[in-house]
Amino acid sequence: MNEDIFAAARSRMTLEDRARLLALLDVGGLDRKGGLNRLKKPAKRPSWNHLKEQHKHLQWVDGLGGTDAWLEGFAPGKIADFAAEAGFGRGGAAGLRDGQAHRAAGLPGARGPPAGP
Repeated sequence: MNEDIFAAARSRMTLEDRARLLALLDVGGLDRKGGLNRLKKPAKRPSWNHLKEQHKHLQWVDGLGGTDAWLEGFAPGKIADFAAEAGFGRGGAAGLRDGQAHRAAGLPGARGPPAGP
């Protein structure tokens, strides 16, 4: 059943969307962290500067693709389950790189509704 839902979400993506999501798995730089780590980054404690940083981060996440269209019709609880299956807390990018990259489709949409202005 889940594979059918993943296939439905994947079929709603363009090749460019898929490429952007797969690029999240690339690691580099001195810290050897990639976009997936950036995607999972939690908000900092409340402050005006941290609010601005979080807003900028959410804009970046929204720029990954049209997650509303990809995940349309899926129950919010199911989307959260997909995020867990995709590797948050269980292997991260390594799990996705080992044959589960199609599950990256659910990651951006699993963060919840967009923040207000």
